[in-house]
This record gives sequence, C-alpha cells and structure tokens, in this order.
Amino acid sequence: MFLSAQDGRRFFRLQQEIDQDECRRVQALGCPDCGGPLDRNDHVRKPRGLPFQHFESDPRRLNLCCRHCRAHNMPESVVYLGRRVYVGVVLALASILVSGLTPRRLARVQADLGVSAQTVRRWRQWWQSGFVQSRFWSERRGLFLPTLDVLELPKDLVGRFVRREGVSRLLAFLRFLSPLRGEFQR
Repeated sequence: MFLSAQDGRRFFRLQQEIDQDECRRVQALGCPDCGGPLDRNDHVRKPRGLPFQHFESDPRRLNLCCRHCRAHNMPESVVYLGRRVYVGVVLALASILVSGLTPRRLARVQADLGVSAQTVRRWRQWWQSGFVQSRFWSERRGLFLPTLDVLELPKDLVGRFVRREGVSRLLAFLRFLSPLRGEFQR
C-alpha cells in the first residue's frame, strides 16, 4: 500500500484543513457577483478510491452560497479535483503508477485503490490530451522549464515540485491543480 492507514488518515485530515482554510478565505471575500455575504452550503460527497475510512463524519465538499443573489461559489480543493468522485491524490497516484502500463502495475492499482482498468486508462488519456489542451495548462505550462514530457504526465509534473519531499511534494502538486475544477472533465 502507498501509505499506512494511520498516515493516510493524517494526510487527508491535513488536506481537509487546507480546504477549510481556503473556504474561510473565499467566504471572507464575499460574493464575487453582488458583494453579499457567503454562507456555508456544504454537501455530502463520498470519496472513492481510498483503502480506508479517513473521515470521522460524513465527508463533505465545501461550498458557499450568497445570501443575497444565491450564487454558488465552490472554493478550490486539494481533496477533490472538480466534480470527480475519486479524490485527487488517487487520480494522480494511479495515473503515475500506470506510467508504462504493465499488467502487474494495473493489477496493483486495481487491488489497492479499487479503480477499474478502464477508469485508469481514461485518466491517463486525460493527462496526455485533455489536460495539456486545457486553458489551465496553457496558462501555466511556461512555469516549467525545461518543458514537461506529455507522455510522462502527471509523474513529470509532480517531480517538478523539487524543493519538497514526499507528502509535502504531493500537497504542493494538489494545490497547483486545485484551480482546475470545471476543466477536469472525463
């Protein structure tokens, strides 16, 4: 397994704290449409792909709603990438592990994370086509020189967060991806 159950729970609690901080920051700014106050309007979201239960209570996706105009504002998240049901770290790690896809690697990902082969292949394809064609990436790819090898995404991208080690590197990577939200399709 990638992390022990205890370390995994700690990692996801840290991610939740980061999401809570971001939600409070966005809430303090008020509604971007009318300037009204933003109220919490979280919703239950069952994350998939985790080999252990990491939430003490029902998992929630943090969300805000304007008290005046009712506009919704979903803060960026390091737990969830857009509308995906699998948590971001699972999507990234599974995609990295199947780089140079072998039956053995795929079997390990399926066994440890409960992700089907079809889903992992779709994720790999998204990294190599949808991601590199996204507005998000076109605005940020210049931050990485020398350029990244598209066939090695997301592994090559994670590797660029060089000043960090282990979990810190992974959190930095997830923070970098958190603005994706709407662009993270299929």
